[in-house]
Amino acid sequence: MNQFSSQLEAIEIHNIDRILHHPVLSCIRGHCCSNFDFFYDLLLQRRFVSHAITNLYDLAIDSKINQECKTILRRILREEYPDYSGNYPSHREDLVADLEKLGISLNTILNSRATEVTKLSIQAMLDQLLDYSASYSQIKVIAFTRFIGEVLVAEEYKAFWPRISFILGDAAKKKSRFFWSHIRHDQRNSFVDSVTRSSTHASHLGISLVKCIQSENHVSLFKEAENAAVAIKLSFYDQFLNRLP
Repeated sequence: MNQFSSQLEAIEIHNIDRILHHPVLSCIRGHCCSNFDFFYDLLLQRRFVSHAITNLYDLAIDSKINQECKTILRRILREEYPDYSGNYPSHREDLVADLEKLGISLNTILNSRATEVTKLSIQAMLDQLLDYSASYSQIKVIAFTRFIGEVLVAEEYKAFWPRISFILGDAAKKKSRFFWSHIRHDQRNSFVDSVTRSSTHASHLGISLVKCIQSENHVSLFKEAENAAVAIKLSFYDQFLNRLP
């Protein structure tokens, strides 16, 4: 166990709580909003964010980080397109399939466009990673990519899941090709448990990240990177505040 693991854990739990207590996610989790159009619009905007994650990972791989992290990131990226023969769908296609099962028509999906806020959030995410990469900050690159690309994705989809499972009905987990699988393989373990429980993307990256944390200054870099990710996510969800009941 790294001597700084407990600090990293406290920081991360606090940051996850900041996201989950955003009024929009609190509303979805608490079933206080019965407006499905609002929920569908949110999912359509999240689709554009999901598409940008692969770009984020490519930029992180290009960064000056250790070989272990590069290998993990490459594996994760390849899972997004699991079949070299082209006979099986990508995760992006799985997302469209889930949206259709939730009642959003393909025509609506194809005619949807990213809002200005969504575009700014995506650009902010990529620019932040580029800044960390340009400054040769290995800890910030890994911490930011892991948190915004894995940990928060799982937490957001967990918040969506009660509403998704209600719409899908019986055997929702089997019906969902995208959301449920990403909850399972993106979710975090604690920084202590990750040493022995490394079955998810977040935990694999967490193990590698903890190895890099060797001082209080490193903890500060980790905190700064996660705070940046939180700010971007909160700004994305702010665009739906006026849709709340």
